Amino acid sequence: MLLRTPLAALAALTLILPAGADDEGAALKALLEKHAPSIVTVRCVLKTEISVMGQSQDNESRANIPGVVVDASGLVMISGSQINGGKIREMLSGMVPPDQELSLKITPSELKVVIEGDEKQYEGFIAASDARLDLAFVQIEGLGDRALTAVDFTGDAQPEVGQHVVALTRLGEGFDYAPRFERGRVNGKIKKPRKAWTVDGGVEVAGLPVFGHDGATLGVMTLVSSGVKTESGGGMFGGMFGDDSDPPMITAVVPNKVVRGVIEQAKVRAVEVAKERAEGAAAPEGE
Repeated sequence: MLLRTPLAALAALTLILPAGADDEGAALKALLEKHAPSIVTVRCVLKTEISVMGQSQDNESRANIPGVVVDASGLVMISGSQINGGKIREMLSGMVPPDQELSLKITPSELKVVIEGDEKQYEGFIAASDARLDLAFVQIEGLGDRALTAVDFTGDAQPEVGQHVVALTRLGEGFDYAPRFERGRVNGKIKKPRKAWTVDGGVEVAGLPVFGHDGATLGVMTLVSSGVKTESGGGMFGGMFGDDSDPPMITAVVPNKVVRGVIEQAKVRAVEVAKERAEGAAAPEGE
């Protein structure tokens, strides 16, 4: 039927536009509700010891680190630099003169894991880490027979340039650790130092999964350093941030295929570390 008046055309438009918005909103709501139980908060005390150019400083702070359950047993993946300073150390080392040494050590302790819908905070321990991908894994203890909801990284979907993507994270304790989503768009692809996809917008939290709007897991947002030496006189990076065209470090999405291999290794290592901890706890004092 031909629309004969501007008023009729406007009425039709208002009927059409909200439907698409409602569909998108419903999809985002469903994604958040499905995966929010897998997004946890790792609370810990971080002791930082840094020595550079003859000056030393120690500091102790508390941190709330978002993580994702990757195995029903309670294995949680987080950003490695949050607890060991790996990428931070790499960045800072390029800022000191060649004849100076830099030492940075971050030691986490008192690990507690906050799970959605549970008032108890569970003990945890560092089970494994992967410096190459800047990922670390925390194993939750005391779950008994309880199986947690884990994000599945076995799919073959991967990001595409131009695609809208979503990441989930949580607010802090003062806001009841409420889950929320962050949106962005894949705006580029890099081939080295490893295959990864860059994202614009608000998706920046390292160590967390990235999803398509259809709910498919695409990979993990992580820190990637170029490793390229500059001629600007500052070691590897020549400055904290470099220039806009060649930053020393970016956050980018590493695909499922790479991440799931690291997860499988972490699962094996978590069992080994748990056994070692149990044997150590059972050993008589003095041994």
